[in-house]
Amino acid sequence: MREIAQRAGMDHATLHYYFAGKEALIRGVLDYIVQELSIGRGPTTHAKGIRPSRKLAAHLDALVRQAREKPEMFAVLAEINARSTRDPAVRSVVAQNDQAWKRFLTEILREGMQKKELRARLGAETAAEAIMAMVRGLTVACAGRADSMELPLRQLRMWLEAK
Repeated sequence: MREIAQRAGMDHATLHYYFAGKEALIRGVLDYIVQELSIGRGPTTHAKGIRPSRKLAAHLDALVRQAREKPEMFAVLAEINARSTRDPAVRSVVAQNDQAWKRFLTEILREGMQKKELRARLGAETAAEAIMAMVRGLTVACAGRADSMELPLRQLRMWLEAK
């Protein structure tokens, strides 16, 4: 925390005033990024009457657009995710964030499977985890080249569609 405060050009006590510790700081960073990117909160993803397959497409399209417009946010997310493999406190914060994303995707997938728009072979939760893993991997593999994410995500949607 001292190093972070120093790098930010602020007093250590000021940083502690806003963030009680490292976990709170990381939670704040993740909350900011999720809010800034509006992940899962676009008008199409929550609108009534929108087909689940369209909601999923809109979500994935928004991620690509955001990776193109704000690549630095995805770089920070990748660093936090990498750190979570070594640090239990960071892992806890990332897991909470992931649970919310997984719930969001699982809801869309369940509805799509019930309406026979999306394949039900994997199950909604497993498919949600696969989507999360693919998106996370693509944001790292395609860092700085967001357009390279479009084709694999389009293919993923085709695999999930029931047609």
